[in-house]
Amino acid sequence: MLRTRGIVLWVLSNYGAAAVTWQYSIPVGVSFAIVGTICAPVLYYTRRIYIRHLKSERLHHRFCHQIRDGVNELCSRWPHEDQAFAKFEAFNKMVADTVADFFREFKGCQEYTCSIRLACLDDPDSLSGKEYVTIARSNGLDLHRWQTSVPIPANKGLPAKLMSKDYVGVFIINCIQEAIKTGDYFETVNDRKTDVKSVMVAPVNGWENGQRVMVGMISIGCENKCGFSPIDSEPLKAFADFLGLIYPILIGALTGKPRANFTSALAGPHSMRIKKGSN
Repeated sequence: MLRTRGIVLWVLSNYGAAAVTWQYSIPVGVSFAIVGTICAPVLYYTRRIYIRHLKSERLHHRFCHQIRDGVNELCSRWPHEDQAFAKFEAFNKMVADTVADFFREFKGCQEYTCSIRLACLDDPDSLSGKEYVTIARSNGLDLHRWQTSVPIPANKGLPAKLMSKDYVGVFIINCIQEAIKTGDYFETVNDRKTDVKSVMVAPVNGWENGQRVMVGMISIGCENKCGFSPIDSEPLKAFADFLGLIYPILIGALTGKPRANFTSALAGPHSMRIKKGSN
């Protein structure tokens, strides 16, 4: 409110100065009026960008704050509670909602959503046969997606593309349907829904036995085509890097296995529970 009043007072004072000087010098009065007319919308637009930036930073802080507290709570209570996986799912949902809220503020519209996939393995002793299962979706996506959700094979679509780039960078798909035709995107039943038309995906990378492995993927969806620009990839990579540190810790605590073997741990009996409970 104070910022808005500041702009209003500036415009009124500027036009007041124009009116006062008009009777002494018409050119000077006209100059004041022109400057006020041009600068008022510029100041208002600058104000909106600044406030949007502040809100985005607040959400980024909230993300770090909730991650810190959530990881501490889960790791300290998991060995003694039967509701571990329910709490894990709630944690994942919190992450997806917070990241989605960040991009809504960052982009200045409500069309953005977030989903997270984690890896499951067919063979505990091999990285082959890996597939990625949706574990969380933010608010704003079709509520019936979980009914038709299927894993994405590691050698298909975006997982394969990320693997070909050594799990580095971000892929932006401006039109999902076009990417399906070119083989860059693995089609599922949920891609027939209209709530996501373009998507930006980053790998969530961890380390296993000294090698980088893709623990999962985090994706931002948009209701419109061409909803992303290259600058949008920077905050997504930051979120993905943070989660690449967090998920190995959580999965190790969840399965009771060492952090170095967290991908193999997902192939155990618990992975089926993750699949059944996925969103």
